[in-house]
Amino acid sequence: MHNLQDLYRIPLLLFLMALFSLAGCSQEVIVSDIEVRNGVAYLKGSFDPYSGPVKEYYKNPDDTNSKLMLEGTYSRGLKTDVWTTYGWNGEKSTVKYEEGLEEGTAEEFFPDGKMKRTIAYSKGRRNGMSIDYDTKGNKIHQFYYRNGFIEPPPSTRKEGARQKETDDTHDKMYGKKQITIIDYIMGLF
Repeated sequence: MHNLQDLYRIPLLLFLMALFSLAGCSQEVIVSDIEVRNGVAYLKGSFDPYSGPVKEYYKNPDDTNSKLMLEGTYSRGLKTDVWTTYGWNGEKSTVKYEEGLEEGTAEEFFPDGKMKRTIAYSKGRRNGMSIDYDTKGNKIHQFYYRNGFIEPPPSTRKEGARQKETDDTHDKMYGKKQITIIDYIMGLF
């Protein structure tokens, strides 16, 4: 009788092993499999917000995938963790997301791996220093952002009430507070 029980256990064990191995082998999700509704990502045709990794590839002329272009992760339909974009010629950029918003320092690199740009984010807005570098690693531009708008760095800003003269000088140097085209485009992704 003991051998008969073993005979039933073996097929059951094999079935469970096959079931668990299939559960771990999910198909890779690419950006074109995702649709964004009201700022939340879903697999096309699904009603549940998507959670999991996503990738995108450059296409070959025959419409097959070639080089990796983008990789990131969604959690409950919102971007999370580090998203990495790869340029065709070796450029790379990374942006960290928390609950769908950029958070921390985004970095862009030249094809040789040297730093090209750093951009500080807080809750989806540029907040802090944004620095551009040349190919030798020298700073070429430096901008300070507060709540998404360019402002003078804190060390040069007068605290308290601003005088009209200071406001006029600020507007001449940095322009009126408005969203930049780059921020608008980045908001689309």
